[in-house]
Amino acid sequence: MSRPRLHLASMLLALAVVAAPAHAGELGRLVEGLGGQDAKTRSQAYRTLIQKRDPRALPLLRTAMPTWDRAGRYYGVLVLETYPYDEVRRTWKRLLEAKPAYLRFSAANAMLRRGEEDALPVLVTAMREPTADTIEKIWMVTRLPTDAPPQAIDAARSLLSRKQPPALISVVLRRMHVRRDQPAMIGATRLLSSPRADVRALAAAYLLRMGDIKRTPVLLEALGAGVTQGTFDVVQTFLDTLPRLPMPLLEGVTRLLEAEAKPYMQLRWIAFVRRYRHAKARKVLHGLVFTENQKVARAAFDALTDLTETLTGESLKPILEDDDLDRRLWAADALRRRDDPTGLP
Repeated sequence: MSRPRLHLASMLLALAVVAAPAHAGELGRLVEGLGGQDAKTRSQAYRTLIQKRDPRALPLLRTAMPTWDRAGRYYGVLVLETYPYDEVRRTWKRLLEAKPAYLRFSAANAMLRRGEEDALPVLVTAMREPTADTIEKIWMVTRLPTDAPPQAIDAARSLLSRKQPPALISVVLRRMHVRRDQPAMIGATRLLSSPRADVRALAAAYLLRMGDIKRTPVLLEALGAGVTQGTFDVVQTFLDTLPRLPMPLLEGVTRLLEAEAKPYMQLRWIAFVRRYRHAKARKVLHGLVFTENQKVARAAFDALTDLTETLTGESLKPILEDDDLDRRLWAADALRRRDDPTGLP
């Protein structure tokens, strides 16, 4: 080899030796940042790793991820899911043996989706892991495919336990609701004796949605005891799929509205009777139009106009003559929208 060629070859070899560790060092820093405690650094590392999708990061990830905290594991899984399956399969295979249940679940779930049924026992065991983090259990249930194997669905149903927190119960029942899952009624029935109103409300609403209308009193009791807005929203999701609500439920909510003194709860019950068009609530709503709280008064008035097919100047006369200008304007405007000129003066 001539001297110029030898010199060029030496230079290229030197550059390769320098570049390789530099590149590995960059990937190492990104992986370290992804599993670190600084949210900004983690976010930047996440974006860069999914942009690069460098196969050389996979050995680093599969080694580091089992040692990370919950957030790190979550983002690590999201990064792995961006790789072509043939490239990442070895990493998923390794994570089937990881200590954190969420990593085992994620690996098994990814492999099952590609038809590798041998991963199913790992997924089921991870979902049933009693020491698994509650938030990670929620992630597992959420990420479980609707058409998952029966053993996986049964593992999700097993989480319908009184010892589980309402947030997890809510997620499981929502998944079962999508499936119209009859077997989940057994677990939901056991939850009716929970000391937590949120859990009782979720269970009773699910059973009601599945046709067990005798659970109406339990639902009313739980709602009256007080549930979070999140639970209330899920209850309404279940009820919205019914062709009609049982009259005892509507009448019970109207009684709750009539007895309620807290404005934020009054707003909740007003929205409920308006949503489900319970006409028999008109008397209670009419009384609330004159309450001191303007938000409650306006919500009651709007519900009243929705539930009253024929509004006339005579029926709205008490409101048209009220001392409060806002109330008079509400009534006048409602009549105007019905082409009734009574309120124009």
